[in-house]
Amino acid sequence: TMTPGTAAPVSSTTRPETRRAQPLPVCASCFEGSTVTCERALVASLVPARDADASGADLYPEAGLGLLVFLVLGIVLWPGAKALVRKGAPRDVALPEAPWRGLDLLFLVCATFGLLPLLSLVPELGGLRPLFQNALLLSGVGAIAWVLAERRRPRGRQALGIDRGGDLRCALLGLGSYLLFLPTWLFAMGSWVVLAPEVGVEFEAQEVLELILSLEGSQLVVAGILASVVIPFVEEWVFRGFLQSWLVRTLGAFGGVLGSSLVFAWLHGTVAFPPIFVLSLFLGWLQLRTGRLAASVAAHGLHNGLTLAWALHYG
Repeated sequence: TMTPGTAAPVSSTTRPETRRAQPLPVCASCFEGSTVTCERALVASLVPARDADASGADLYPEAGLGLLVFLVLGIVLWPGAKALVRKGAPRDVALPEAPWRGLDLLFLVCATFGLLPLLSLVPELGGLRPLFQNALLLSGVGAIAWVLAERRRPRGRQALGIDRGGDLRCALLGLGSYLLFLPTWLFAMGSWVVLAPEVGVEFEAQEVLELILSLEGSQLVVAGILASVVIPFVEEWVFRGFLQSWLVRTLGAFGGVLGSSLVFAWLHGTVAFPPIFVLSLFLGWLQLRTGRLAASVAAHGLHNGLTLAWALHYG
């Protein structure tokens, strides 16, 4: 059988030449970049053993039932997710127009590159070092976004989706709606795992994931906190709170969610682009429909926590 994090050999006579997935940008969340490797184990667990030289096309008859189950569940449960958010969201859903301008966004991007040299200051911590580096970088970017928002308070804070009340309620909505959305994401994830070899993308075990799986005891607890609490919070702060709100003002709701999702998925690397793009569309929709950042933060944290649990179980 195919082990998680490895790719089936590619027949050059029937499929395009396999190209290795590009390494993740340093500013991307390490965990999310390893999501494909983790969820490949999920798909492998749903299908029977297969020949070592099985291609993506050969996997269709075996994985088809599992993907069909996810698809049907996604179709059935997605209306429930929408109804849950619609009925449970606060009345003041509409976010104030983002007061920052294109120059603010440009400054944020330039400051991000300025923070990169600081990553070398993080000491050697084994598997924790990449997570601490990403947490440090994202926290620095988030702090700059906070300063830019504070300059235009209170409207700046509210445009980020904070300081509006109802955070706990919306966080619970985020958790519940994510569970209802999960089959849809698993269908997208499984489909990508099957189809990727057909378009020449080769899955490889991520070094970051291997380091994390080697952690034990207190280090593993710290990794879980960083991946499930700190990094999701700061990513949502930057991508949904700051970037998406500006794009919504510029391009409208659809264009804002689409644009921020494209950037978010691109930063997570080629190997994870499609499933992370689908996840980001959901998170963007959730933030717009609740008007609170707490909803997307809670959903994102649950997603990363489940990914970690799956990686530990199948790693």
